[in-house]
Amino acid sequence: MIQFHIDQAGFDGHIKCGTINYFGGWVVSGEPDRRIAEVKFYVDQECLGRMPVRQERPDLERIYQETLLGFASVVDIPDEYLGRNLTLKAVAEDGQEFPLTEYPLTERLSDAEKDFRREHNLPDDLLIHLVAFQIEPRVFLGEGKAGVDLIKQILNKHQISLDALENILDFGTGCGRVLRWWEEHSDRIQFWG
Repeated sequence: MIQFHIDQAGFDGHIKCGTINYFGGWVVSGEPDRRIAEVKFYVDQECLGRMPVRQERPDLERIYQETLLGFASVVDIPDEYLGRNLTLKAVAEDGQEFPLTEYPLTERLSDAEKDFRREHNLPDDLLIHLVAFQIEPRVFLGEGKAGVDLIKQILNKHQISLDALENILDFGTGCGRVLRWWEEHSDRIQFWG
């Protein structure tokens, strides 16, 4: 018998077609010699993604005498699957699959949201997620601008003028969340990431 819990499905509790969706949880087999290796995500017979089951879950050790029961990552669900069901299956090390749960795919990323992302030249949702652990583009942009504002405040506090700088190096630039906000100064300062 398979036991599992889905801690999070989608961002903000919504699974949407046309973007990535975060899933996290845990799964364990009731048979000690049948370890669950991964969770697969299907629409009809097509596998959209898989997540290994090997994240630490110390909260479950007392119950299952094992801690590597967790999974967490993102799955991209294309627009074309709107109106269908997303099925999660546990896959044992021997390849046997066990159905876990289904989610109806009733929402999609709106055209207005897609247009906003294109107009602001945003990286894809996976890159945003890797940097900010969410995919809300307005939050991503706001946090990047706040980072530049903080840097400017620190420079002012220490009486360092931007006009005196010729080069700026952004360590750990990721997908440019902060670096993109320096564009107004790029005619006289070289920016590196």
